[in-house]
Amino acid sequence: MRVDTLVFTPQLSSDTQLRLRPGEVLLVRVLEELGSGKWLVRFHGLNLIAEAVVPLEKGATFPARVLDIGKTLTLQLLPSEPENGIKRIPLRDMLIQLGVTPTEEHEGLLQALLQRGLSPSLLPQLLPYQTAFPGLNPAIILLAWQMGLPPHPHLLASLETLTASYIPLGELLQELVGELQRLSTRHPSPVLERQIHALHQWQPAHPRAGLSSWTYQLSTSYEAAIFREEDVTGNLKAILLTIKHSLRSLPDGETTQASRLIHTLLQQLDAHLLVNQSLLEELPLFYFQVPYTLDGHSGTIAFTGKRKRLKDTTHEAFQLSFLAHTVYLGKLKVVVTAVGRRISCDLFAEDVPARDFIQQHQQELYESLSRLQYQVERIRCATAPPEAFLLEVIRTVPPLLQQWVSLDIRV
Repeated sequence: MRVDTLVFTPQLSSDTQLRLRPGEVLLVRVLEELGSGKWLVRFHGLNLIAEAVVPLEKGATFPARVLDIGKTLTLQLLPSEPENGIKRIPLRDMLIQLGVTPTEEHEGLLQALLQRGLSPSLLPQLLPYQTAFPGLNPAIILLAWQMGLPPHPHLLASLETLTASYIPLGELLQELVGELQRLSTRHPSPVLERQIHALHQWQPAHPRAGLSSWTYQLSTSYEAAIFREEDVTGNLKAILLTIKHSLRSLPDGETTQASRLIHTLLQQLDAHLLVNQSLLEELPLFYFQVPYTLDGHSGTIAFTGKRKRLKDTTHEAFQLSFLAHTVYLGKLKVVVTAVGRRISCDLFAEDVPARDFIQQHQQELYESLSRLQYQVERIRCATAPPEAFLLEVIRTVPPLLQQWVSLDIRV
């Protein structure tokens, strides 16, 4: 029986050879006919020249099995079952060869892998992402894998936010500024004017700036500033939360659009923060921020925890204790413990009034942790004796805290 093959000459680089295994099934796409039986084809993300023993069709895609990796690479062309004149890739057979149960979700993930010219043998590395976030678009799974993100549900949800329904942050900011200016005209307010001016400082030169150096700086500037113990009073997220708080004093029917834009911006900023914090090892693993307003100015009190033993600390197993000094609440100590996807949080204050103040905002803490898909087992607010506050002071905040606008936790 004749075996139709593709033979690649000259010899492939050692790096390419290491990426291939005998018996491995690849998806090959024909890019161009070069003449004399030679074709330019693509697989594994590479464009290579091959000699074919049978005529090929430009633009065709077909499966091929690796027969030999030596002085030359030889691929065996595998039959594709025709269906309505369109060649169908035998995904089910490939899954069985890989030892993966054939399901519609697995076929979709394999299809996305093959369409990018990547080897089916990479599929087992992608399956944990599909398990962590069932129903996630295979393209986003591939992106998370290529970025080196761990397969955690909240990180995948963040990446989905940044890709599936992503609107450039510059466009959102520009639209929000316009909406706030309209509200300021109808309801003059010096506070709102100052907030609009603060937003102007964050607008990029080109509104359609996407995941560029501008948004990268935007999304990591808060954590980087905390890490270097710099001033963070110009934090965009704190400004947005301040504006959200200010809109409560205006008629509900007139603030719907502005509230929607702020919600979308906060959602995308959260996604940036989570994804980038996972990629930047030099930044803290955990931080706890309390945005506040005073006379139209915004700022953020930050409780920051740093990794002690990197190998023993993961998103599913950690205990962090840290301390901050505030003027109005005194010393606050926070202890966060996670086991599996269950999390508990203990907040200790120096006196009863400070403890009661924190308890009033406990529900917001529940909501923050729930958004990260942790099961909240306990949030406890209590007073503690002076000796409990002998931890190293991570940050001293300016005497500006008057009201606790919102609470946010990121892991």
